[in-house]
Amino acid sequence: MLTVALTLSACSSEKVVEDSTHVKIPVKTMMVESEEVEDAVHYIGIVTSGKVVKKSFKVQGRVLEVLVEEGETFTSGQPLMVLEPVDLEYALESAKADYSSAAAQESKAKEAYNFAKNHFEDMKILYDQGAVSRIDFEEAKLRYSASKSDLESASERVKQAKTALDQRQDMQAESILYAPFDGQAVNLLVESGEFVNAGYPVIVLSDNKKILHRRFPGRCPKYSTRYDG
Repeated sequence: MLTVALTLSACSSEKVVEDSTHVKIPVKTMMVESEEVEDAVHYIGIVTSGKVVKKSFKVQGRVLEVLVEEGETFTSGQPLMVLEPVDLEYALESAKADYSSAAAQESKAKEAYNFAKNHFEDMKILYDQGAVSRIDFEEAKLRYSASKSDLESASERVKQAKTALDQRQDMQAESILYAPFDGQAVNLLVESGEFVNAGYPVIVLSDNKKILHRRFPGRCPKYSTRYDG
């Protein structure tokens, strides 16, 4: 009887150990996902425009039209103001006439020079052969020299007239004021009908960039940040 009892006890102990290895422990699971979180940071400072410029015409004249209003935005290359073209057109037409006249005089001077040159060369041959007098030869030489001087003067007048014409054409183009960059009209300094001198500011412009001047009292020095506004 004692032997049987020990055997049963041993079997019962091994069964308990075997069951303990299969005990299920409940756990809680969850799905892990990535997510962007915006972190708002507050600063105290002043926002100013990144670039502020005053624009002016390179020529004088009366303002014909103002094409933008204060506060209005514009794009680079957009016309902002226009001057009356009357005076500029008159100056341009006058320069064209002067250039045409100078070119015509140069053409006549070339003809006279070529004639005098050929005559002088012929007279030199005849003079060397003893067929003409020295007086006739010197006269031909003098006319050749004078015609050459006249041609040089006429060519110089053409250059001067061409320079003046180019300047008038540039002035004509400068009668329209264009935006140098994308931005906004801050202040109009003139109105339509006003006469303005060359170089006189007519409009104040700012770009679309903003600068935030931030300060952290007692923590770090003041610094600036540029951003699109």
